[in-house]
Amino acid sequence: MAIMQASVLVSAFLVLLVPDFILAQSDIRFANPPPMDYGEKSDIEMMLDAGLNTTVMTQEDALALVCNGLQDDVNGCRSVMPFDEYARINCERLFGIPAPPLSRKKRHSSWSSNYWNRFWNRPTNNFNNNNNNNFGRSVLVCPSAIDQSFAYQLNPDSALYPATVIGPELVQSPLFNVITNAIVLPEDPPQVLVQPFQLRSNATCPFTQLRLYGYQSLRFVSQCWVLQNFGDLIFYRQCDGDRRCRGCQSQSSRFNRNPSSQKLCMPEYRVVNFWAYCPSLPFGNRFVRDKIIVPMACTCQDVPCDRVFQG
Repeated sequence: MAIMQASVLVSAFLVLLVPDFILAQSDIRFANPPPMDYGEKSDIEMMLDAGLNTTVMTQEDALALVCNGLQDDVNGCRSVMPFDEYARINCERLFGIPAPPLSRKKRHSSWSSNYWNRFWNRPTNNFNNNNNNNFGRSVLVCPSAIDQSFAYQLNPDSALYPATVIGPELVQSPLFNVITNAIVLPEDPPQVLVQPFQLRSNATCPFTQLRLYGYQSLRFVSQCWVLQNFGDLIFYRQCDGDRRCRGCQSQSSRFNRNPSSQKLCMPEYRVVNFWAYCPSLPFGNRFVRDKIIVPMACTCQDVPCDRVFQG
C-alpha cells in the first residue's frame, strides 16, 4: 500500500516537471474568440425608428432612398446625395422629429469580393484527369453539378440598374407603403465580422462573391432588377475554374475504397426571395415579390468518378 502511494506521488511530481510544450503535443487548444460586437444604431436607423411619413415623400425623396449606397456603382445615382445626409436635411418633414446629433457609427469589415477576384475563372463543364498505365490510356470522368441558377441569368453588373426610373415610379405604386416598410440599409449594423486570421487562410475551394442586381424572372417572364435597400442584399458565390479542392487531401483518402473518387469543389444552392422591379410588366404592377435559386457556397466534396480505359 505504501509503495502504491509513493508511486502516485512520484507520478504527480513528474507531471509537474513536464514542460507545457510536451503536453501540448497530445492536446489541441483553441483561443477563445473575442465577443461579437453588433454595433450601435446609426443616425438613419434612429430616424427610421421614428417612422417614415410616406404621405409627404416626393420622387426626389424616393430616388435618394433607392440610390443609397449605389453612388459609386450606378450611373444614374452618381449625383444623388447619400440617403443618411439627405434624410438629416429633411428629417422633420420625412420623420417628424429633429435631426439627431451626429454619432460615430461602428462598422465591421466584411468579406470583400475584390479579395476573391484573383481566384475567379468561369467553371468548365467537364473534369478529366488523364493518366497512362500498363493497360493503355485511362480517362477519369467525374460528374458535373447541374447549374440550378442558369435559367435566371444572374447579373452582377450595377451600371445599368435603373435607379432613376425606380425612384419616381415607386412613389406612384400602390405597394409604396408596403415596400418602404421593408427598408434595410446595408451599411448599418450588424455587419459580419471577419477576423484577420481568416484573411490569411487559404480557401479550400476559392470562389468569387458577387452582388445580384439583375436577373431573368421565370415567374413573371421578364427581365427584372432586385430592389436594393428594401431587404437583404443578395450575394451569390461562383466556384473557381479549377474544380479540384486545394489542400484537402487527408491521410485516410490514400486508402480510399474507391480510388477513382476525387475531392471536387461543388456549388451549393439556396432559394432567396425579395422585392423586384420588372419594367416590362404593365405600369402599376412592376413592383413584385419574386424568388429564385442562387449558388450560396462552394464546398469540397468527395465525388465518385468513373475511370475509363482506352486502348
